[in-house]
Amino acid sequence: MPSFSGTARLLPSPLESQLYSSPREGLIARPRLLRDLDSLASRNLTLLSAPCGYGKTSLLATWRARAAPEAVAWLTLEPADGNEARFWGQVADAVGRVRPSAGRRAAALLRARGAATDVALHDLLADLASAAPLAIVLDDLHVIDDAECFALLDYAIEHLPPGVRIIAATRADPPLPLGRFRARGLLGEIRARDLAFTADEARQILVQAEGVELADEEVGILVERTEGWPVAVYLTALWLRDQDDPRLLLGELAAGRRYLGEYLTDEIMASLDLRTRTFLVRSSVLSYLSPSLCDAVLGRDDSAEMLRELSSSNLLITRLERDGDWFKVHGLFRELLRLELERDENCGVVELHRRAADWLAQHGFFVGAVAHAVDAGEHEQAAAIISDAWEELLDRGDGETLLRLVEYLPLDVLLAHPELAAGSVFATYIARRPLHERLHWLAITARSRRESPQAWSPRAAIVVSLAQGIGVDGDVGAATAHARRAFKLIVKEGRDGREVSALSGLAYASYLAGMQTAASKYASEALIAPHFAGRPHGVVRSLGVLALLAADVGRIEESRAKAQQALDFAREHGLSATTSVHLAHLARARALQAEGEARAAEAAAELGEQLCRMPDPSAPHAFALVVLGETRARSGRLQAAESALTEAKHEIETFSDPGRLPRALGAARRLVREARKKHSASTERLSPAELAVLRLLATGLSQRSIGRELFLSVNTIKTHSRSIYRKLGVNSRVDALARANALDLIPSS
Repeated sequence: MPSFSGTARLLPSPLESQLYSSPREGLIARPRLLRDLDSLASRNLTLLSAPCGYGKTSLLATWRARAAPEAVAWLTLEPADGNEARFWGQVADAVGRVRPSAGRRAAALLRARGAATDVALHDLLADLASAAPLAIVLDDLHVIDDAECFALLDYAIEHLPPGVRIIAATRADPPLPLGRFRARGLLGEIRARDLAFTADEARQILVQAEGVELADEEVGILVERTEGWPVAVYLTALWLRDQDDPRLLLGELAAGRRYLGEYLTDEIMASLDLRTRTFLVRSSVLSYLSPSLCDAVLGRDDSAEMLRELSSSNLLITRLERDGDWFKVHGLFRELLRLELERDENCGVVELHRRAADWLAQHGFFVGAVAHAVDAGEHEQAAAIISDAWEELLDRGDGETLLRLVEYLPLDVLLAHPELAAGSVFATYIARRPLHERLHWLAITARSRRESPQAWSPRAAIVVSLAQGIGVDGDVGAATAHARRAFKLIVKEGRDGREVSALSGLAYASYLAGMQTAASKYASEALIAPHFAGRPHGVVRSLGVLALLAADVGRIEESRAKAQQALDFAREHGLSATTSVHLAHLARARALQAEGEARAAEAAAELGEQLCRMPDPSAPHAFALVVLGETRARSGRLQAAESALTEAKHEIETFSDPGRLPRALGAARRLVREARKKHSASTERLSPAELAVLRLLATGLSQRSIGRELFLSVNTIKTHSRSIYRKLGVNSRVDALARANALDLIPSS
């Protein structure tokens, strides 16, 4: 099992994205590299790529200190950020702290349950247009390994507004199309060869900062021996400053009798007094340090004094700027300390982890608490911590974190804690995970209920039923039954707001089943429940169902009003990019279509479809495709309509109980056929010459360019164009192309 405490984020949102290392005293400014960073300001991405210890973070911290505070958004990444919603939520948080008007909206969307990350990213990029000049620093990008994160980062780099740049510090090149970025002039690079110390820079560290008297030749020997590796030069300076004859020791290093690894492990550690060494080695189990945390874990009462002394000694310990009580040890130095800790059989590392878990759990840092409990081998303690937090995680839409945590628990522990498996079922829906993952957790839940009936709780049963009722994968009847079961369990346990979620799921499942009267009843009941305002997702879903029902019977004004009410409520609660709001967009599309606003209607339908798209076919998405197909058909975009309806057909064919979806699909396809007949009957046939001109009009060429392609004069092209417009019954190129697409006059290629 991996060492989870080294990878989980210790400090909880929203503090996380505020943490960055302020420049330590005694560091050299390195003006040549600062100039390089400035000179690359026009590049969308500046990549600092080099192994650990090359001073990437220190350089960026120094550069940041020279900039206006509002001009740099800083995010230090950790593996816990390795999913797209969390990653971009952290980026938006960081931006929002320096440019509140640019990041807050996207951050709220990405924290919401079931948020569509790509939609929120579009909002963030749009807001960034007014935030320039701005640099977004992504420190430690190498810890991210999620392909979707990088796919969206690729898109963001390509579409950054002018004056906004991303600066990424990483130990290895990220999985981004760097070659394409170079070719397009989007990439600036600072690599290990650039970050390596020159002899002059090494002299500043050795002679000026640490007072080690060496000749130029001796400084050159050190740079050659270390290959300019900044951390090696710096630690060598710390070692030599306290030696009686630094030149003799440097000579041994240069002669190869002292290897760098031996030097790091032996000389630096040997130079520390016992009190300092003990503190550093034992505290190396912690990712971040604070006085009270260290006192509790190490069993001492002088941690505040120790941390102050160490941070002022330049011993690679940095005070985090956001909060004076938090510190971080340089990654390489911490690795050295951890090796020393592992060699000490009497250090009690398990007990250190156990104490860390206790302190973090008591102070609400449950992610870090679980990490240390797992490293201590205390899986029951980890399960207890997650049990106290899983409902809060689901309420705030953070299914990814819950899924990450439960994956570290053995099966026997999960079976003894059925609420964790139950919560994970719902988390897969929130996190838009594939259906097979939901089935995996459902299987564990069922087994847990069989093997640990005494641990099975009503809240676990409610969450499992809610997940299956709201999810509506491919069995509309089963979803209806699950939502009804959840509602009955909630009523039995006592209404506390969860009934709003159950009723909204029951309303939508009933709507998809073709039971409009029941759907209206459940949605209306949800909106008058005593605690309805505390369940905004349920409110938005219920309003969306009522808006769809009104549109179905021609009450267009009522439909548009309900849809707008849902959208406003969603915006107020940060849900505008979540799955819950897709119904309101679909209802709005139908209302706009009825009012003759074809383009706005299609845009609303497209957004609704995008918001409910899942990795696997689902009834809500198939319905959204049907609405999208209807909207395009009524707008005359018949090829695009057919495309949406064909995708809907393929999804519906996989469902065990599609409800009313086949009837809805059939009605939409008849609409397309009737529109195609109508267009064909009213359209005069185009001549071969006119068809040739029409197909080149679709390429965006000017009339003069079309003439050159066809060896015709501009006047002849104009004559053909007027004839094309007349026969198609339109007045512009845009409308002609739309009508031609509907009539299949332009090849799809």
